[in-house]
Amino acid sequence: MHAVGLRAALAVLLIASIVSCGGNSSNPVMPTVVTVSFGTGAPVAAAAQMGAGTFSAVPIQGSQISVTLPPGTTRYAIAYVCPPRVLGTVTDNSVFVIEATVQDGSALNSSCVRSVPAMASVTGTVDATAIAGATQIAIAGRGGFGSFLSFVSGPFNVSVPSGTNDIAILALDSSRDVLAVKILRSQTVPGAVNAGGTVVLGAADMTVNQPFTVTNVPAGFGAPVPFVEYRTTGETSIFLKASSTTQYPPVPAASTQPGDFYTFQGISSNSGTPDSAIGLAQTTTSGGGPVTLTLPAPWPATAPAPAALPTFTFNYPGFPGVSEVVESAELTWFNSTLSVGNAIRVTATSAFQNGSNTITVPDLSSLPGFLGAPPSGTNLVWMARIDGSTQILPFSGTISPNLSLPNVANEGTLMVP
Repeated sequence: MHAVGLRAALAVLLIASIVSCGGNSSNPVMPTVVTVSFGTGAPVAAAAQMGAGTFSAVPIQGSQISVTLPPGTTRYAIAYVCPPRVLGTVTDNSVFVIEATVQDGSALNSSCVRSVPAMASVTGTVDATAIAGATQIAIAGRGGFGSFLSFVSGPFNVSVPSGTNDIAILALDSSRDVLAVKILRSQTVPGAVNAGGTVVLGAADMTVNQPFTVTNVPAGFGAPVPFVEYRTTGETSIFLKASSTTQYPPVPAASTQPGDFYTFQGISSNSGTPDSAIGLAQTTTSGGGPVTLTLPAPWPATAPAPAALPTFTFNYPGFPGVSEVVESAELTWFNSTLSVGNAIRVTATSAFQNGSNTITVPDLSSLPGFLGAPPSGTNLVWMARIDGSTQILPFSGTISPNLSLPNVANEGTLMVP
């Protein structure tokens, strides 16, 4: 089973921003309002736990959940149910639980679906005939949305997010390795790039592969899977694929600007019982040269004791030099006909854990709209994951430059007694 390696994708941490608490001891203790805003895909049900109390249903107001903590209460948990998704013949139901404190923040961001922006046409003409080996073109705008073209010279009309975009034009070979990159900044969409002039890729746009090394792969783990992305200040994402696992093609200097940054990631996994995976993502504004990632030490797998809602133990010693950590526990299971999939994911910040090393999946079955506990005889897939960060990130999925994001994970199965 290799699912854990595939699911241990880019480590985007769920760590809330620290908020300052000004004033002095003579000021009265005021209630704290915790708000979770959903940019897209608002939930269909929500509940909250204050301190050590029980979960109670809370209303969803538009695309927000708001909970008022009593004076002096700092710990809270917010649970929400995302709308069902139909994936082929399977209906997917997902519940998420955030366990945090006011130290982590009181204004959180989340989403039940990836936001697909309004799209519009960008037109132009490209000429990459000077790039040896090029057989196709890729065009990308904000968020990486764009298209592949099966030619290297001629007019194009593709869809990218509407509004101002940094438009990246890449020349690729037959394996979709990146041979050249040109980035046209602040282009208006819909509209024509380069003011209607032909975009010519030449010698100054060609990439020169640099070493990309992933070290500290434990015995029994597979060859690391590399990932390299370049993100502009305009939030255009460029996937710098290389068929070699030991090199990557940096963006040429002619197309770089201050504020752009790279994301380098390596993931390795084994097929033990349970499965294990380790990963490290590094975002940096100083990319372009050789890169070495040192993977974290593996986490010896500890399977939870069989139960419908098990308790997970997080006995990992930690990531050296990393200040922020979140721990996650997840259960997934299917109905008898494999037509309905269910998932519950609990994520706890280090402030909420406050030295504890366990997470118990809560019973939310009595709350309107929430999943019931899996019945006896159900085969559960469980996953436990620890993510670290050298800086504090919001509950928003936003990646910032100059971060180190290590992660370790284990996955296995158990039968509900």
